[in-house]
Amino acid sequence: MSTRQPTIRQKKAVELLVENVRNTNKNETKSMGEILQQSGYSKAISEAPTKVTQSVGFQLAMEQAGITDEKLTRVLDEGLLATKQGEPDYSVRHKYLETAVKLKGHLNAQPTTGNTYNTFVQQNNYDPNIPENKDLVIDMTEYLMQKTKLE
Repeated sequence: MSTRQPTIRQKKAVELLVENVRNTNKNETKSMGEILQQSGYSKAISEAPTKVTQSVGFQLAMEQAGITDEKLTRVLDEGLLATKQGEPDYSVRHKYLETAVKLKGHLNAQPTTGNTYNTFVQQNNYDPNIPENKDLVIDMTEYLMQKTKLE
């Protein structure tokens, strides 16, 4: 591991990101760009958030905040097995996957407009708990998992 330490702005961004994820169910979420601006970054940087989220310092700040790959993997594995009344709960499974990838900065999802993946489901009014749609949701989840491995 690097001897470099996260900057104050990187630490603040991680703190706000964690808070933002906790507010997901309250529909009070902010984009990563908004989080970066609130952390003291310029508008130019907030429009290219991966310059921060993929930096060594930001990743160290994530680790220091307890957001480790191991922990995310463990929770993700549990969430991807979520059930409701004995049946797979694909909606919950998708939320676990989406949250994990957002935390690690692999998706720059704008919660107010959705990301490429969940917009497809929402715009086509697919209910992931209807048996006919389960295969679609499974395929999308597998695609998302493969996509995050490639990035």
